[in-house]
Amino acid sequence: IQIVALVVLVSVAYMIYANAPRIPGAIGEDETTSTTPKEKNIVINEDTPVYYIEAEYPLLGRPDIDARITKLMDTTLTEFKSYPANPPESAAPKNEFIGSYYVIRNDADVVSIQFTFSVFTGGAHPNTYILALNVDPKTGKEITLEDVLGRIGLSLTQVADQSLAQLKEALGDDVIFPDGAAATPDNYSTFLIGTSTVSFEFQSYQVAPYAAGLPETSFQIQ
Repeated sequence: IQIVALVVLVSVAYMIYANAPRIPGAIGEDETTSTTPKEKNIVINEDTPVYYIEAEYPLLGRPDIDARITKLMDTTLTEFKSYPANPPESAAPKNEFIGSYYVIRNDADVVSIQFTFSVFTGGAHPNTYILALNVDPKTGKEITLEDVLGRIGLSLTQVADQSLAQLKEALGDDVIFPDGAAATPDNYSTFLIGTSTVSFEFQSYQVAPYAAGLPETSFQIQ
């Protein structure tokens, strides 16, 4: 009788467990049931007599966007590899490329990625610059400057005026190239979209000396 009772008890306990609701993400849940794309970090290391490359970039598990990322990296590195070899007396024995990235946003509405590249071919210092990739996952299309201006509710002229004011406040007299912040599409072609703000990125020497780094200005999304 006791054995029968034990069997019945175990059976009931199993039925309760099998039919109990599961909490998404709970420990022990099969991760393959998740619908969230998995981000991968891709590392490139190449060392030849002519150049050295150390770069990283992401793959987000979104095939159309990953194709854009791969194309951006391929184009950038192909151009770098085409540079002529440095002469023996150069400050850099070989051309050097260092690349990093930061995923600003990756959700159902926006994918925004910052790529920071540093290229040294000799001279006083490397040339560091930013590329930005902004995509609307719903349409698969890149987000344009016009789209971004709509998100922050400002015209390009208003953005330029406010950007110059922000730059002067942050850098003071170091802002010696105000034309780099003038209201032209080229000056504001590099932007990043966060969850609540849009930032416009300025390249080295665009608005200030190299020592000022890569300045940026920020605007609230409406």
